[in-house]
Amino acid sequence: MSDVASTTATAGTSEGRASNTAHAAEAFLAAETGNIDTLRRLINKGLFDPSTTNDQGCTVLYLLANAGNVQGMKLVLDSGVDIDQDNIAGFSALHVAACTSNLQTVKLLVERGAVVDKRSDEGFTPLCYAAEAGSDDVIKYFIKHGADVDARSMHGCTPLFHAARCGHINAASTLIRLGGDPMARAKDGATPMFEAARGGHILCLTMLKRAGADPFHQVDYGATAMHIAAFNGHADCVRLFARWGCNPNTLTEEGCTALHYASYMGHVGCVKLLLSLGCSPWIRSTESAWGRKHGNENRLALDYAREQYRCSDLTCVCQSQVADANKKAESARVIQQAMQRLPSLADRCRQLIRATTPLDKLDTLPLPEQLLSYVKYEAECETTLTFTVPNCKGPKLQRP
Repeated sequence: MSDVASTTATAGTSEGRASNTAHAAEAFLAAETGNIDTLRRLINKGLFDPSTTNDQGCTVLYLLANAGNVQGMKLVLDSGVDIDQDNIAGFSALHVAACTSNLQTVKLLVERGAVVDKRSDEGFTPLCYAAEAGSDDVIKYFIKHGADVDARSMHGCTPLFHAARCGHINAASTLIRLGGDPMARAKDGATPMFEAARGGHILCLTMLKRAGADPFHQVDYGATAMHIAAFNGHADCVRLFARWGCNPNTLTEEGCTALHYASYMGHVGCVKLLLSLGCSPWIRSTESAWGRKHGNENRLALDYAREQYRCSDLTCVCQSQVADANKKAESARVIQQAMQRLPSLADRCRQLIRATTPLDKLDTLPLPEQLLSYVKYEAECETTLTFTVPNCKGPKLQRP
């Protein structure tokens, strides 16, 4: 979601919609600099129409809301300007007021009749921006005045997605408490937990799980939130998902594990962690639409670390997936070393226990505390386990 405040343009006028007069330029400059006396003079003398827009489609009301200038906003509103007039991206003054977390300007606009659930061209409501800004007070005010807590954008995202993406745990908690769905699904099947994993917000992940979010959920193309955390290099989140019982060998529709994702982006710490969690370096990607498009079918995580995949579609997400070559090379070295050695007995035992024992039954197993901690993925991956074997004396077995 683009930053609403970034659409605030400098003083000037557009060649079509906006006036090219010197008075308009003076008015926009006055709005930006907070010179209310000049703005009042231009409006009162009929030298400037407050409905005039600049080259970004913004009225002076938009600029004043962005600056939090309540006095100027009242002046312009009293002149009869359209309170819901939007700019070229479909953002209204209420959108920008929400983005700046200014409850005073939000209240003024709502009290003057602004549409609370006004949608931008991409379907974002002002509540989405309040959530992204992490403003508890503005979130509560919007919902109290009828805002849809689960209003969906054109991508199917609700305000909770935006709070989770930015790691605003209090805002996310407020949205859920006031009716927001922690398992709301975007059009690709992603949930707010995926956004928290993308940003590495471990506290937000924990809160979402307690609120009922499912850490095992897979999007339409098969990825889990663990995949997303690995792709973005958030090893602490990967470990958290493992503690919750998520399988690091879960496959996407193109046959990729979280190890493929981490190695492709050169996240060495995640690569080491996933290998220690039992993620197999021997799994190959399978035939898929994505694989055919990018030529990366039948590839190991090692291949993902060594290669860079691009397609001719300049709008494809692959164009932005650029990783540090040195980190990819280090990831390849780590994976190659792992493929040349046998898994430890401890790793084998952990994988077997986690595959056959429900997460809530682990504490009932008769295991030493150190081993139980290891099985729960609470121990560091470099942990060396030592056990005392009782000295059992008895008759030696005779060779037959």
